[in-house]
Amino acid sequence: MSEPIAVKLACCNNIDRATITLKPNATTVLHGMNGSGKSSVAKAIQLYNGDDRQALEVLKPYASESLPSVEGLPEDANILVFNEDYVDSTLFKGDMELIENGYKIFVDTPEYRKAAKVTDELLADAVKRLRDEGKVVELLSTVNNLLSCFGKVSKQIYSKTSPIAKGVVLNGNLVEHVSPKFESFTSLIQGGNAQEWLLWRGKGDKFSSLGVCPYCGKTLEQSELEICNEMQAAYGGKYIDSFTKTIQTFGEAEVLLSENARAQADAILHGKLEEEPNPENEAFLACIKADAEGLKAKLEKIQQLNYSFLKNEEKDADYFEGLKIHVERLEKMNSQFAIERVNSINAVLDDLSSKVREIQGAIGRQSCALRKSINASMAEMNAFLESAGFPYEISIASSDGARCTVSLKPRGLEMNVENLKSHLSYGERNSLAIALFSAQVKSEKPDIVVLDDPISSFDQNKKYAILQRLFSKSKGVCNGITTLLLTHDFETLIMIGKVHKTLLCDTSCFYVRNDDGNLTLIPVENDDFNSAVQCFKAIVASDASLPYRIALARRAVEIAYGKSSAWHVLSSLAHQREVATQNGQELTDEEWKEAKKQLEDIGLKDFSYQDLLSQLGNKELLSVYDQAPSPVEKICAFRLLAANNADEMRQVCNRAHVDDTVFKFANEYFHIENLMAYQFDPVKFNTVPAGIIETCDKVIARFKGEYGQQAKADD
Repeated sequence: MSEPIAVKLACCNNIDRATITLKPNATTVLHGMNGSGKSSVAKAIQLYNGDDRQALEVLKPYASESLPSVEGLPEDANILVFNEDYVDSTLFKGDMELIENGYKIFVDTPEYRKAAKVTDELLADAVKRLRDEGKVVELLSTVNNLLSCFGKVSKQIYSKTSPIAKGVVLNGNLVEHVSPKFESFTSLIQGGNAQEWLLWRGKGDKFSSLGVCPYCGKTLEQSELEICNEMQAAYGGKYIDSFTKTIQTFGEAEVLLSENARAQADAILHGKLEEEPNPENEAFLACIKADAEGLKAKLEKIQQLNYSFLKNEEKDADYFEGLKIHVERLEKMNSQFAIERVNSINAVLDDLSSKVREIQGAIGRQSCALRKSINASMAEMNAFLESAGFPYEISIASSDGARCTVSLKPRGLEMNVENLKSHLSYGERNSLAIALFSAQVKSEKPDIVVLDDPISSFDQNKKYAILQRLFSKSKGVCNGITTLLLTHDFETLIMIGKVHKTLLCDTSCFYVRNDDGNLTLIPVENDDFNSAVQCFKAIVASDASLPYRIALARRAVEIAYGKSSAWHVLSSLAHQREVATQNGQELTDEEWKEAKKQLEDIGLKDFSYQDLLSQLGNKELLSVYDQAPSPVEKICAFRLLAANNADEMRQVCNRAHVDDTVFKFANEYFHIENLMAYQFDPVKFNTVPAGIIETCDKVIARFKGEYGQQAKADD
């Protein structure tokens, strides 16, 4: 992708309209407050990228008639989205399994695929010939079916509950040789629906004890009742099933039997049992079973002629010679058909024996590539987890080169962590989730990556490690991939857009505001990342409103000098004290000298306490509030009004049903919140939530109405 991607969203939760332009093969960062719609952006893209576009309807706003829509994303783009859904749907599926597609992520590297392809191609002709000429799959199926008739036994010839025992051997062929006393039932016993009929009859058999046929109402003689019971006992249960399975299975297997063996099998399967099972018949069945077991053992190994099986074997000419089937050693299964199949199979094994050196080399190279792929993946992942302060390691294992398990173990201990979801803390699960997601990005190299606030909850060392893993110019997995990062964390934005900008990939940053459902993206340029003092000084020296200048002047003084004399002067001014005080006492001349020097340094030239104090009455503050060009200036005026009219404001709030929290927010918002060295110009980026201003408007309007007359009288 070379052209910018303009993603348009409509009617997605609290977003009515939004256009987000993604720079191709670069990272776009959207920073905004909680509730601005960032997660809705990620969710909408995720649902659009799925198989069911109707799934977007879950984002439909309440009481809206319009359906959510997403436009502008490439139709065939592979998009990976990291959010809560990713953690729930992809990670921690089992008690110890970290991720369900670990093989594709950690093992299936280009180098390993190349080595595996060589092995596959070397064995492909043999596998095809074994399938088409040797019919290995069909032969093995026939043999397995035949052995299933004997039941699960080792030392005995057959289990007494096996199909061959219950269906023929222990009772004889009761279907073809119906007893004269059951003659009236012959057509039903030999019919195609015999089992169904017997089940139907058995359901009503308990009613026969009343001496009346439960089906026709005929009165039964005792002799008739006894015959019915005997017939049900002989043919009911699983006799018909066992008989049918045995006849069908031996019928399929007869192509393998010699002519004499077929005749013996027919005599047993279709004969009438006169006495106990014939010892000669037992011996014959033992031979049949032994031949089948021998064939099964060889065919199973031959069917597994692939890398997974051969990598654990001594791969020399003798090994392939040992797989060959010697049909002359099979006493019963040596028909012409069997000989032809076996000769085809043995010819393939002879060819493989002649290529043994090539096979050894290919399998050795594939095994080396497998170990290299796994070791490289583990080393890379564990180095990242260690740099992020994560106390666990990832363990990757693949026994066959076609699947793998990804588990977690405490660093330095040879034991797996069980019950992952309950054992790991919320922060640990998130750390591990973004680590595994980054591995998937590196493996898949998707067209677009969307990251919904992946690192805001971490401490600085984890944030730094994750940013390097994702966006480093040298090894970042998202470097060169069109990426959208959504975050409410200002520190993350500072690290990406300012502090580590030269070390990270091509990045564009935006501040996001949601005004009545319309998403506005304000570009954040390098010059917008000013130090707090630098930003405050510029505002203090400007012609901005006085309450705003005082608020930021006090923050600037506190950052630069602490709670010095200048800070107390500004605090006294904000609280409208008649004179400036420090610790309850008027400032001395020496303290005033120091204060004025500091105030001049931060931009308050020719400072006059009384002149400024005269501009902070209720009338002046209300005028500033009404005429302030920005929400942040309104907040500053509101704060002074709230502080100087606390009782009245609280009464207004109570009557207007406004939560007291607004006072706390207004009074605390412009205090020093953290130790960040950078911050935005609050006016340019309008960082005051719209809801706060709406509440302030409501309070001020009521305050004017109830206390406006008193304010005029005070003048």
